[in-house]
Amino acid sequence: MKKIVSVLLASAIMASFACTSTGCMLSKPDVDGEYVAELDLTPIMKSAFETSLGDQGIDIDADDFKGEVTVLYELELDDGEYSLTIDYDSYVESYTDYVMDNLLPVIEEELVEQVEAYGYTEEEFLEMMGYSSIEEYCEDNILSAIDTFAGDLENETVEGDYKVSSGIGSTTVKLDNGTILYFEKGNLVGYIDEDLVDDIRDAEDLDDLKDAFEDADADSSLVDVLDMCDSYGISAEDFVDWLDDCGLLDDGLVYEAQ
Repeated sequence: MKKIVSVLLASAIMASFACTSTGCMLSKPDVDGEYVAELDLTPIMKSAFETSLGDQGIDIDADDFKGEVTVLYELELDDGEYSLTIDYDSYVESYTDYVMDNLLPVIEEELVEQVEAYGYTEEEFLEMMGYSSIEEYCEDNILSAIDTFAGDLENETVEGDYKVSSGIGSTTVKLDNGTILYFEKGNLVGYIDEDLVDDIRDAEDLDDLKDAFEDADADSSLVDVLDMCDSYGISAEDFVDWLDDCGLLDDGLVYEAQ
């Protein structure tokens, strides 16, 4: 009896070793369904506003700002086929709310000072501009600027096939666009490629970061944020700090099951 048990135990160990060595399929969890991941852009936005307004002589403390600016990733898995959408509509909506709640009062106050510096009263300025209040003027101009900026953004959807592989204690979902997600506690978690993480941490400036992202064919939304940093004068160090704050360099982007 002991010999039989020993043989069975040895067979089980060898089977387990074969699975981990060759990546053979074990029972797969059901990963099909809808998932949402939320990328928080708020820290990098705070730096952007502080820098851009600071260049105009307007000092603000963005740590006092309320609300968040986020981008949603919507992933659907269905019998070997996936649809991954970057929801820029949600980004524009949260960005608009964030600006109107936090920057509108700052811009109103600055405009009043500028009007008086040029020797006009508020009433004279509003009559010239055709507005009934400073708030209405600022609100209209801010929304117009956001519409112009948002006009270049459209929701991006990538569709294709995916494969699920299971080893001992792990399940991997690989999309055919190269994205790899790991099934953890009912959610999917996507990690930035280790080589790209190393290149990001080694980058000395924004040009180095751009080269790293281009070489890795990185997530388009992260490239968009990098372009925004360039236009707002945000440093490479600030960008990397933001990636760290979001957990993207270590903890991954979590797609929560819906």
